[in-house]
Amino acid sequence: MPSGEPKAHHYVQCAYLEGFCDPELNYRAGSSHVHVYSPNQTTRTQIPRECAVQNYFYCFDQDGERSFLVEKTLADMESDSAPVLNAARLGRLPNNLTDRLTLAGYIALSIVRTPTCKRIANQAYIDANIEKFRQLIDTPGRLEAYLEKEAEKTGIKRSADESRRKMKGGQIRAIQTSHGGSLLMMFQQLPVFQKQIMNMHWTLLRSDAMFLTCDQPVTLHSPHGKLTHLQPGQIDPDFIFPISRKFCLVGSSIQVDPYAELDEEGTKVFNIALIKRADRFVYSPFAAPYIQEELDQAHRKKMATMKSDVIQL
Repeated sequence: MPSGEPKAHHYVQCAYLEGFCDPELNYRAGSSHVHVYSPNQTTRTQIPRECAVQNYFYCFDQDGERSFLVEKTLADMESDSAPVLNAARLGRLPNNLTDRLTLAGYIALSIVRTPTCKRIANQAYIDANIEKFRQLIDTPGRLEAYLEKEAEKTGIKRSADESRRKMKGGQIRAIQTSHGGSLLMMFQQLPVFQKQIMNMHWTLLRSDAMFLTCDQPVTLHSPHGKLTHLQPGQIDPDFIFPISRKFCLVGSSIQVDPYAELDEEGTKVFNIALIKRADRFVYSPFAAPYIQEELDQAHRKKMATMKSDVIQL
């Protein structure tokens, strides 16, 4: 491994998480801390640098060596986005097309850089290849032609009927071993999400009740994933992205006011939506029992519907 290269990679930016530190706790402790919640675990406090980290998460093998290209590119993108993100933290939305595009790109980046997005990319790769495998054994003549070519290479002849019977008679567990391929699929989605977010109407919500965030900090709604418990006239957004404990950016397909104030009850509605979005961790500037309750409930539902990695051909 090249000397001086970072081992710990943040899948949620450390500087972003610093915007969600507990102001009272930080005053007493003399450093920045967030409250970290995970399913069925005791709440703990951590400094942002220790949160949302996996070793070599963005690395991949290139010519027999570990490449840090993605990690370096992310650092450059974070640096370029810092001015517009910091302005939003002060309650100022972008006032020109370039800055708006930059912030939309940062939000899109916050979607695609996570472990959840990697799992989705891995599953898409597996599903595509399993389908090719099924076509190989189910399409008349294809398996026969494949085995003939293999026999020419290896000198080993195999019966197509016997091979087909064995393959269809058991189960397999498929995995994606190309980390570089997964990263490529993840980041290919960035311009898609950036365009989607760019084309929405934005509202910057302000609240003294404080927003939290999680290890999937952007909530994108499906047609069946709308918020509940909203009062008539309140925004039902198509994306939610908490900027800091004081501000949350939301987007909608309909025309909305660029700024709005939220009370404690309204803030809690958005916080619960973010908690339910969490993969494993919630990062909060405050401690509250409902955070753990909502996270545990969402985790149980996810575990009950999780797809098995054992495949029957």
